[in-house]
Amino acid sequence: IGQMAAGMLPLLPIETRRMEAELGRLRAALSGLKIPEARDAMQCLASSLQHVTEQQQLILAASGSTERRRAIDIAAEVAAFQDVVRPLLDGQGFVMEVSCPAQGVLRTEMRPENFVCLLQILTSNALDWAKRAEGPKIKLVVDATEDMCEILFSDNGPGVPAEIASRVFEPLFSRKEGGRGMGLTIARQVVELHGGRISVVIDGRRKGACFQILLPKKRSRATIYGGS
Repeated sequence: IGQMAAGMLPLLPIETRRMEAELGRLRAALSGLKIPEARDAMQCLASSLQHVTEQQQLILAASGSTERRRAIDIAAEVAAFQDVVRPLLDGQGFVMEVSCPAQGVLRTEMRPENFVCLLQILTSNALDWAKRAEGPKIKLVVDATEDMCEILFSDNGPGVPAEIASRVFEPLFSRKEGGRGMGLTIARQVVELHGGRISVVIDGRRKGACFQILLPKKRSRATIYGGS
């Protein structure tokens, strides 16, 4: 297990004890038919369960997997993700725009579920921060450099202040009320585990938050042999 994941392991027993306490409070509330107290207990329990799930995702991301990675087509994976989350986006009034290269296939070596996890984290953040924008929108632009696949993931929310841009990937750092501060930490761990980089784009041209993800490009065998 990676050093970061090992450092987060002690938090899991704390969350487990919190859940046990909330379960006890929930049982007591239900036995006396105290509905508001039961609702509060269930909300706290749901929050703790979410945190445990985030910790498990972080540990899995940091420790890697025995399953072999495979080359995935980034544009195809993004399109499939867009189809899956469309009902959720429609329900919250969001539009997701995707722009991919007109020609060529961009591949990287990654398990598809890890790539989906990365997009889910960024989408969840955008849904939280851009929901009050007029015409809330998420935009993904897929491109490539000579050696890397690039994904720009942006929204039209309030954006990330420059003074905290370097901290948003730190464990337990969050600007959201009740936030755990683990989503972007997990995203960074997933990206770095696969030899890539993720960063906040601060260029003054974008209103909302923008994240740049760079993943190593998987070249086809024909390209490799042709260049040898």
